Amino acid sequence: MILEESPHDLIFSALPAVWDEGIPLGNGMVGALVWEKEGKLRLSLDRVDLWDLRPMENADTRVNNYKWVYDQWKKDDYKPVQDRYDAPYNRSPAPSKIPGAALEFDVSSLGEVESVHLNLETAICKVSWKSGVRFYAFVHAEDPVGWYRFEGLEGEISSELIPPAYNLAGISGEESPVTGQDLRRLEYPEGVSIRASTRRN
Repeated sequence: MILEESPHDLIFSALPAVWDEGIPLGNGMVGALVWEKEGKLRLSLDRVDLWDLRPMENADTRVNNYKWVYDQWKKDDYKPVQDRYDAPYNRSPAPSKIPGAALEFDVSSLGEVESVHLNLETAICKVSWKSGVRFYAFVHAEDPVGWYRFEGLEGEISSELIPPAYNLAGISGEESPVTGQDLRRLEYPEGVSIRASTRRN
């Protein structure tokens, strides 16, 4: 596949090493971030409508207006506002955005990455290795689908579909609704990883 450069393309010399710097692909409903995690090529997959909307305390209170909040502030007694509106978010895991799965490829045998290119005209992300292997990823502009493709593989590479980390070992230490709560608080059953291999085309 030939992917010509267009004005304002994003071109890098390496894969991003953290998810929030990943190469973005998406259409407003589904999306993916292309990055590297622990030496593997990772596509973090997501949908905008994945939410846990279980009922939450105080969500249906009748005292749900700005005037009541203003009155507490005017009395210089803001603690009731925090107790009513902030504390429930710290105690409850919901409402919460649920992340999608991830698709990882063991690219350790491919050598050093030469370039990462996001073409803004075609919305295709291309990762090129110095060994000549190329990876392409794309999310359709309207339909909730995407695809990936390797070119130039000499053998097989393993891949794994990884569910969100609902059941990590240890104790959940994250209690902040601002930075994001630990997924273990949702108490979902552990997901199942699916392994496969990608062969020479």
